[in-house]
Amino acid sequence: DTEAPAPLARLVMKALAKQPADRYQSCAEMMAELEHLQRDLETETQQWVEECGQRLQALESLGHQRRTLIASLDVSPPPPDVDAARADLLNRRALLTEPYRRRVVADLLAEIAAAQQSLTAEVETWQRALKSVEQGSRLAAAGTPREAIPHFEEALRIEPVSRRAATEVDRCRAAAEAQRAIDERAAALLEQARKAAAARQWQAAIVLCDDALQLDPRAVEAKTLKLTAAAAIETEARDKRRQCEKALER
Repeated sequence: DTEAPAPLARLVMKALAKQPADRYQSCAEMMAELEHLQRDLETETQQWVEECGQRLQALESLGHQRRTLIASLDVSPPPPDVDAARADLLNRRALLTEPYRRRVVADLLAEIAAAQQSLTAEVETWQRALKSVEQGSRLAAAGTPREAIPHFEEALRIEPVSRRAATEVDRCRAAAEAQRAIDERAAALLEQARKAAAARQWQAAIVLCDDALQLDPRAVEAKTLKLTAAAAIETEARDKRRQCEKALER
């Protein structure tokens, strides 16, 4: 290795100390510390080797998640494959043999950690995009495309090349526009029904309310106005019967 570990550098500096009292007082003392340091460094290097294996396993799991997310979001064009890079790291790990060279192991561990960090960030980003898509899909399935649109748009901000999010937002926009036209037509029919009711044209008001309810079954005002018109027709019919009965009595 080109760079000595810090503990070894401190040991050398102590051996070369300017004041004799600051140096090792015997070769045996120095050898004992060297042997102790060697064991510590070998243990640490072995731990690094084991960490390489653990991180490579984590990379495999991340790679699987990555492929699943790419498919779920229909990312197109698909991003570069990472399996080849992981295979290269695996091969380099397999080539490590004892006694391990600290610098070689440290460099490999750093590369694996960097790959893991990059892949983790990528997976987390796509998970957020997929969460937004799934939220939008639930709202769209519930018949509320307007509320679904912001979720698909958020997914596209996170991953602009998600064909699934793009397709869904286009479909929801079209559905929202169609619903807007229906709502406007239902509102116009309800306005005509109000005018008919104001003119005491109760039958016309009922017909207009029925037409509005066919377009929007949840229109509470149309339901209420229809009941009012029906009650008014019944009241007028009852009044006419009473008038006829009184006329006959005379």
